[in-house]
Amino acid sequence: HALGTTTTTTTTPSQTLSSIIPVWKWNIPKTDSKETLVAFFRALAFAGVEFLRYTTVDVCNSIRCKAIPLSRILQQEEDNDNDDDSTIMNLDKQVTIAQVCMAGLPSFADAITEGTNLDARRVVILSPDLGTLRILPYATNTALVMGSVHDQEGGGSGISPLCTRGLLARVVELASRVYGLTFTVGAELEFGLFHEPNNDTNNNTPIPIDQSNFANSTLLNQRDGFLGDL
Repeated sequence: HALGTTTTTTTTPSQTLSSIIPVWKWNIPKTDSKETLVAFFRALAFAGVEFLRYTTVDVCNSIRCKAIPLSRILQQEEDNDNDDDSTIMNLDKQVTIAQVCMAGLPSFADAITEGTNLDARRVVILSPDLGTLRILPYATNTALVMGSVHDQEGGGSGISPLCTRGLLARVVELASRVYGLTFTVGAELEFGLFHEPNNDTNNNTPIPIDQSNFANSTLLNQRDGFLGDL
């Protein structure tokens, strides 16, 4: 029940929750129940998850994240077993990140952008949205969860003006309330195919695998095997 499913499938610790629960059947655990949250994190640990990666998006569209051991959350629950709200409170106070990371650094360097008036002295709190939790298919010992950014003042109760998720929520709400508009969003994935660098010539310049034009059938015909595998 903590996982939002009644499956009776027999599993082993090496199996991940992503293989037990299809993404489209995922239900967020009830975060107002300490017992449910504890059971949820223990289930993650049983599935082989060792780290929880708190993730957010900065104003430059860079993914900012920090990872914490899942065992730390469970250990804190054991250490504060007499406090009914300890686990719930700790979820929102596990991870902080410097304000400058959210709006003061470019995507290509750790160099503070002049004029932002941001630095590394003040931090914001990352608050997880468990409805976004996924086990990473390329790092199955790690689960990722998206989060909103909260100001440290006031115990993290207020959304930071630097939070891109908060900005998006305000725009969506305003568009609906004032203009009666809703949004439909689709993701498009693009990639390029290049030959591996020739180490013998010390030429590291990327070389495309073909010279066909965009949206031309030539590439699909020539690379059908590779694209089929992909």
